[in-house]
Formats: sequence, structure tokens, C-alpha cells
Amino acid sequence: MGEPLSNEMWERLNELALWIHAQDEVSTIQRGVADALASLVPHRGSMFDLCRTADGRIECFDPVSATIAPEALATYYRTYAAQDYTTWSFTSEHAVAYRDFDFIDPAVRDTTPIYKEWLEPLGFYYGMGCTIVENGVIYGSITLFRGRDDGDFSSAEVRLLAELGRHIGVRFSQLSPGGFDAEESPDALERWARDLGITGREGEVLRLMAAGATNRDMARQLFISESTLKKHVNAVYRKLGVKNRVQFARMLLE
Repeated sequence: MGEPLSNEMWERLNELALWIHAQDEVSTIQRGVADALASLVPHRGSMFDLCRTADGRIECFDPVSATIAPEALATYYRTYAAQDYTTWSFTSEHAVAYRDFDFIDPAVRDTTPIYKEWLEPLGFYYGMGCTIVENGVIYGSITLFRGRDDGDFSSAEVRLLAELGRHIGVRFSQLSPGGFDAEESPDALERWARDLGITGREGEVLRLMAAGATNRDMARQLFISESTLKKHVNAVYRKLGVKNRVQFARMLLE
């Protein structure tokens, strides 16, 4: 069973669980849980994404974090999510809560690109997480990180995260019984395109910008000049209410 939860941990968990079950918006639950994790479990970084199953594969989308910079978060999902050594836990059959070093040797992990190029520069060393699964449907995942000097997460903290994931899974299954799909839970880009009237070529530019393409890359892929491309980029910025790539990256993740 491992280390039991303290009375204080149970009290904080119960308060957050009651709040979760009173919410009607998935995005509100994401943001509220991301904020609450700061006081619930000490950590340096955390992220809470949504998941859906498409063509037999599990896709993660709409990540939220109160502790990781938008640019760094975007880099993870664009470059490193596919090679993350914790992806074994992503299954639609049952929820899993874990500590990274419960199933991978630190000496091995420390040689991986995701550690050397993403985790270490951010000051992250220890990790733990949980998948959010209910009735055989995967809805998302939560991941937390600590620095090397902070020490690893305790078994009680893993259990707390698992209990939190159960409550989130129950509420998500009530809000979307069949799971999240492209129509029921459009990603940020699809929502912006729909709500702000971004269509056609501007929509293509928006999608390429979100993937991190440079102006030169986008112009080449769309077979247009860079001057024409800049007009589309400025139009997208204007509709989104942002002025540059940094503000765009923040909006993308929020």
C-alpha cells in the first residue's frame, strides 16, 4: 500500500474533489487543478493535458500549466512528447499513477534526449504522473516535476495524485461519456478558427505557426511569397488579439 495520506492531504484532496464535481467546463477543471497542484504537492513544474483516441492511437492536446513557460510547454508537445519514456502508461484500459524512477533506471534516463535537451535545462530531475481513465476511456494525464535537490516524490504523493485523477475521470466521463474527440473537444486552433472566423489560407498559416514553422518555411509549404505570407500572419495576429510570436505561444497554451 505504501505511505498513507495524512489527514491534511485528505482534507485538501476532498476540498478540490468537491470543487471538481461542481464544474461544468473541462477547461475550467484543467486550469483549477493546475493552480491547486501548487499547494497540494510541492513541485517545480506540472502540466495537465487532455487525451483522445484516434485511429487506434492516443493523442494529447490542449495542455495547461501554471508553472511551465508556454514556449517550453509547446516545445515538449511538439518535439519530445512522442519520445517520452512514460508513454507506456497511456492506455485506455485503466488509470496508472507512477514515479519515473519506479520503472526506468536514472542512469538510462539521464542519457535520453528528452532529459538532456528539455528536462535538465528546465531544472527538472524527478517526475511523477497519472493518466485519467474512466470506464475504459482515456481523458487526459497530469505530470509533475521536481529538481534534483528537492528529492523524489513520496508514495503518498503518488497515491494522492491517483485519487485526484479518479475524481477528474469521473467528472470528465459525466461531461463527455464517450471521451473527447475532434468534434466534441476541438483544440485551441479549431476553437479560434471557428470563433474568430479564421478560414482558408489564414487557417493554414495558423496551423503552421502553431507547429513552430518559420515564415520562410510557411511560405515554401504554401507556395506563396514571404511578403504575402506576412500579410496572412498579421491578419491572424489581429484576429487573435496578439502582436508577436511570444504572445501567440502563450495564447496557444492557455
